[in-house]
Amino acid sequence: MGLYLGIYADKLRYFSPKGQLIPTPVEAALLEKQAKESERQQKELALQKIEQLTARLRELGINPDQTL
Repeated sequence: MGLYLGIYADKLRYFSPKGQLIPTPVEAALLEKQAKESERQQKELALQKIEQLTARLRELGINPDQTL
């Protein structure tokens, strides 16, 4: 894998061959949790937009459930 040791924030840490900091297991779990929360929020916003557009179509007399 070719990891290297280095100092980051006064702590001994692993780095990739390209110099990127390798997250600790705790940091990796936090990053994954944040990514999942962001994805959940994006889905919620998309659903809200769909509901708004569906309501607008109905206001215009268009049935969005009807296939063309």
